[in-house]
Amino acid sequence: MGKHLLGTLIVMLAGCVSYPPPSETLTNSTAAARGAEEAGAQQIPAAALHVQLADEQNAAARRLMEQGDNREADFMAQRAQSDADMALALAHQQAAETRANQARAAAQTGAPQAH
Repeated sequence: MGKHLLGTLIVMLAGCVSYPPPSETLTNSTAAARGAEEAGAQQIPAAALHVQLADEQNAAARRLMEQGDNREADFMAQRAQSDADMALALAHQQAAETRANQARAAAQTGAPQAH
């Protein structure tokens, strides 16, 4: 029984060690969150929430990497990337809606549109 437990432990440890640190994924998700902020996501409540989630998930991914749990860190960084992408999409949607509203208002008043 002891040999079986030792063998299982070795296989589990080998699995953890063999998963590479998700440094690139974490870098990309962190940059995506910053990009969403720069696009104005903090001014839109739903987008701001996704930026906050991305920041929290990136922090969790860093902690998991420090603990050597690279597989879970990778999953967490991927989740952060998804939330950052959503924040950016919401910020772009809001900007497009603002431009559309401005164009409609300009068309109704006959005023030239600002670009």
